Amino acid sequence: MNNRIGQLDAIRGVASFTVVLHHLYLVLPLLPTIIKYSPLRVLVNGHAPVIMFFILSGFVLALPYWNGTAGAYRAFVIRRFFRIYIPYIASIFLAVILASFLANGSIPGIDAWQSGISIRLLFEHVLFLYNPDTQAFNNVVWSLVHEMRISLIFPFIVLSIQRISIRKCLLICLLISLPNASRGFFTFHEAFASVAETLHYTSMFIIGALIARNRDRLVSSYLNWSKVRKWSSLLIAFVIYSFSTVINSIFLELGLPNEFVISDYAATMASSVMIIFALGSAKISKLLLTTPLIFLGTISYSLYLYHILVLFSLMYLFYGSMPNTLIYLSTIMISVLLAALSWRFVERPSIALGRRYST
Repeated sequence: MNNRIGQLDAIRGVASFTVVLHHLYLVLPLLPTIIKYSPLRVLVNGHAPVIMFFILSGFVLALPYWNGTAGAYRAFVIRRFFRIYIPYIASIFLAVILASFLANGSIPGIDAWQSGISIRLLFEHVLFLYNPDTQAFNNVVWSLVHEMRISLIFPFIVLSIQRISIRKCLLICLLISLPNASRGFFTFHEAFASVAETLHYTSMFIIGALIARNRDRLVSSYLNWSKVRKWSSLLIAFVIYSFSTVINSIFLELGLPNEFVISDYAATMASSVMIIFALGSAKISKLLLTTPLIFLGTISYSLYLYHILVLFSLMYLFYGSMPNTLIYLSTIMISVLLAALSWRFVERPSIALGRRYST
């Protein structure tokens, strides 16, 4: 099994597209309210897809180590830098330009682009790994900060868990999530709170790595299930994934803040089941390997990076003068087009440079 698995790329693409719908729903809530209270909530649940991203990253990054084809740490870091940072900084550059020209007055549902542009903000975003104000230019940047931090230490993580049992690895995951879970009860310094979040999301990477390590056994087990067990498991996973953030709301109403830790683990469990089905089910694999979903998977990172910029730009330009429905549809179409262009002219060349400089 190589490091590119079409089904998982497609899942990443679908997850990225639902993040687009999530932000559209927050800014332009045109979809029926019933969406929030039905399984179709999956279309506007923006946090669970990020958990899926982390698990998929852990899965894909761990494969070379489990297959015995991992290269040197230096090569790994160079490739991750070019894969994540270069497209990211290109999107920030565009965001700064758009914010400079378009941000004028306040728009309902949009807090970004309101704080102006300062040397401090620019430095934070260029530095990236410390603790940038991720709400200033592009709201999705918060997850990339954690992705890059974890990527830098991921080879050491994989080597550390190579000979540790699944149960012990899961216990480690729970333990490193505790600092983040405790943030609702204790006051943390901003920088330490950010590190606590990174530790928590490291758990998702570890779980992805565990799925990769045991993928053959998990798929073999899945294939021996009855049809009833397969479909009931998938249905339960789908419902949990769709409503995972509701768990956090329930905890908050009970006065038990947990900083999304409980709901994140619910989304992790559901995402893990979906990944196993994607690998083991011939029917689901066939669906995921269709051209539109593979295309979404190919442009998923750029779609994730740029859709917010498109949405904010259209809102500042046309809110109140263009029907919201048209802004909604235009955001989707332009985001997909811009993501495709970014893949062709930013991501692909950046990946090629990463390969060149890592050899």
